[in-house]
Amino acid sequence: MKIALSVKKPTKVKEGFDCILYGDAKTGKTSTLDDPGIKILLLDLEGGSSVLDGAENVDITPIETLEQLNMAGELIKSGKWIDENGDIIPYSYGLVAIDSITRLQDLVKDYIVRVVAPNRKREIKDRFGCMADWGNFGDIITDLIKFFHGLTKRGEKSINVMWVAHKENKYESPNAETQVTGTQIKMQGSSVPVVMSVVDAIFYMNKGELKNPKTNEINMYYWIQTDRVGVTEAGVRQSKRDERLPVKIFNPVWSDVFTKLGYKTEAPKQ
Repeated sequence: MKIALSVKKPTKVKEGFDCILYGDAKTGKTSTLDDPGIKILLLDLEGGSSVLDGAENVDITPIETLEQLNMAGELIKSGKWIDENGDIIPYSYGLVAIDSITRLQDLVKDYIVRVVAPNRKREIKDRFGCMADWGNFGDIITDLIKFFHGLTKRGEKSINVMWVAHKENKYESPNAETQVTGTQIKMQGSSVPVVMSVVDAIFYMNKGELKNPKTNEINMYYWIQTDRVGVTEAGVRQSKRDERLPVKIFNPVWSDVFTKLGYKTEAPKQ
C-alpha cells in the first residue's frame, strides 16, 4: 500500500540569512554596512545614515511610518523596488538592513494609536499605553519580524535580512542593577525572546581602544561576537558539519561572513 508521504535525505537548502546586529550606541553597527562586496538596501528608521557617506554599495530609503515599512516589505516580496525617480525596478540587493528595531517600536506605537484603535479608552487621550495597546504592540512587532524572516526562506527568491538594534542589560531582579545576568535587544514588551528566537543569528557588536605607548595615540577597533561570552548573548545557527565562525570577528566584512556561512551575497533570482 502506498501513502501520500515521502522520505528525503537532509540536503543544503538554498535560502537567505536573517540576523540581528545589536550593541551599545556608537559601536559602529551601521558603519559595518560599508562593504563593497555586497549591495545593500538600508531601510533607515533612525535618520542616522550619515556615517555611510560615500558608501557606494548602499542605497538608503528613509522610513517614517509603519505603513511605509509595510509597503517596503510588500515591494521586496514581489521582487521589486523603486529608483530615485519613484519608478518600479527589479529588486537588486544582496542584503536589506533595517535600522533599527529600537526605533521600530515608536512607529508601531504611533500606528496603534493612529490606525488600529484611535478611539480606544486611554488614560491620556491619543497616548499609547493601555493594556490593549501592549497586546497589539507585541503582535505587530512579532508578525513583522516573522514576515521578513519568511522572505529569507523562499528558495531562489530568498533575500538576506539584517535587523540593527540597540542593547540593554538583563538583571537578576529590578532592584539589582549591578548584577547583570545577560544582554538582549532593547525593546519593550514581552516579545523580546520571540523576536530573538526567530532569526538565524544574533551578532553582538562591541568596540575597544588601543593606545600607542610611544605616541599615546588612541585607535579604535571593532568586532562582532558570534557566540555567547560571559553574560553577552550571541549565536549563529550552523550545521555541525560547517566550519564554525570565530567567536569574535574583528572589523567584520559582511560579504565575507555571509560567504563563509554558505549564503549568497548577490540579489535573489525573481
